[in-house]
Amino acid sequence: MKTTTKAWLGASALLALVVALIGYRIKTAEPSYQGKSLSEWVEMINQNTTFETSLRSNSNTVQVAEAVRAMGTNALPELLTMLDAEESSVHKWIRKINRRQNYVKIPIGPEPERSRMQAEAAFTLLGAIAKPAIPQLVARLENTNQAFRVVVLLVGIGPDAYPQLLQALRHTNSVIRGEVARGIGWHGTNASFAVPSLTSLLSDQDETVRLWAVSALERIKSDPEKTIPALIKVLADPDPSVVWYAIRSLGEFGTNAASALPALQQLQARTNRDKDLSDLIKEAIERISPPPPPARH
Repeated sequence: MKTTTKAWLGASALLALVVALIGYRIKTAEPSYQGKSLSEWVEMINQNTTFETSLRSNSNTVQVAEAVRAMGTNALPELLTMLDAEESSVHKWIRKINRRQNYVKIPIGPEPERSRMQAEAAFTLLGAIAKPAIPQLVARLENTNQAFRVVVLLVGIGPDAYPQLLQALRHTNSVIRGEVARGIGWHGTNASFAVPSLTSLLSDQDETVRLWAVSALERIKSDPEKTIPALIKVLADPDPSVVWYAIRSLGEFGTNAASALPALQQLQARTNRDKDLSDLIKEAIERISPPPPPARH
């Protein structure tokens, strides 16, 4: 065996031992339940790679939920650290070494994106238990790359987080306003608390914010007395994409949106040359129109 190969093997083995010892010390410093550390429990959540699927239930959810809730607020510091996981320079350096030799593969832990999704899923399992983390999560709303995902977690915590979320809908940064609206809408009917604030965003100066507000109202689909009149006004929006979403949203309300029929019919009369838009309006009208009375025999 060449000297350089022996050197690589020795250095790699030593580094692997050091990394393993550091990982062991980190895990023993974490809260634990039934002999497993927090990171070992969240590793069981699922193997999916998308944000939404990481928050959905799977075969391990019940078991992991029991463990995470048993650790309770003691889990929050580690979960907050995991939310900010990024690939460090050391992580990149170890990856480079692993590519250059095949003798000893040095463990580098979970990918940062996977760590973030595991933490998000764990926060979802904690629900209201995670209330003490509200200030730290709210601070992360300032990061436009994190805002949407953080909002989803805050809504999941419950009413204690609602005032901060409603305030964030008035943020001076239009990107953050839009991402907060999008995140709130992700929860569907469970986010009905935000309907008044979302309807006020329908006149926002930023078209993307208006679009996400319409989309959120479509998913929440509640309080038609307030929502339908606001969506009818959006049919006159200067942005075609926003109008498109408004038509689709009105259709989702079904017969509860019957008051929108005249406005939709007028819009349909002006858009005969746009087949796709005409088809969308026609579909919305059909969904909104009350069923015909039964025929008399």
